[in-house]
Amino acid sequence: MLGIDEFSVRKGHIYMTSFSDLEASRVIYLGESRRKEVVEEFVEDLKQLGANAGQIDVGCCDMWDPYLNGLGYHIPQAQVVFDRFHIMSQINKAIEKVCWMEQKENQALKKTRYLWLRNPKNLTSEQAERLEELKRLDLKTARAYHIKLALASFWELKDPTRAAQYLKRWYFWASHSRLRPIIEVAKAIK
Repeated sequence: MLGIDEFSVRKGHIYMTSFSDLEASRVIYLGESRRKEVVEEFVEDLKQLGANAGQIDVGCCDMWDPYLNGLGYHIPQAQVVFDRFHIMSQINKAIEKVCWMEQKENQALKKTRYLWLRNPKNLTSEQAERLEELKRLDLKTARAYHIKLALASFWELKDPTRAAQYLKRWYFWASHSRLRPIIEVAKAIK
């Protein structure tokens, strides 16, 4: 399983991309950018070492288009998997957008952003109480929040068949939510 992620070398948006063997927990290549060409450079490096990129069956990365395009073109047989951190980050950004749009009409949402974004386990009792009050209101943000919590529950499932069914139901719910930012994330995940 191949893992791809970028990191900043220093300030000024100078990035490198690390390619890791996730099963062996080791970095196998470092690229000097985060463009799609870095995937081609990685594949060429594998060839020079006598390895075959055709043996890579899974590629785990964030939703960065250059990585997705590079994987699709240079390692097309690899199934692309998104990591939990980046998926939940995208769903949180969608909740922020829904909340931002809705708070223009509803003053009850002012200064509630972090209530919707935090893990419920990390809320103080006052914050949890305030969130429960908000969830009782007929809010689009509350619907988006419930969709987020349902997605977070996906990673607790152990049975692959059950997990696939769960994700399919979640996708239907999210894609039919009538919440544009949530729909966009659901489609990106699919």
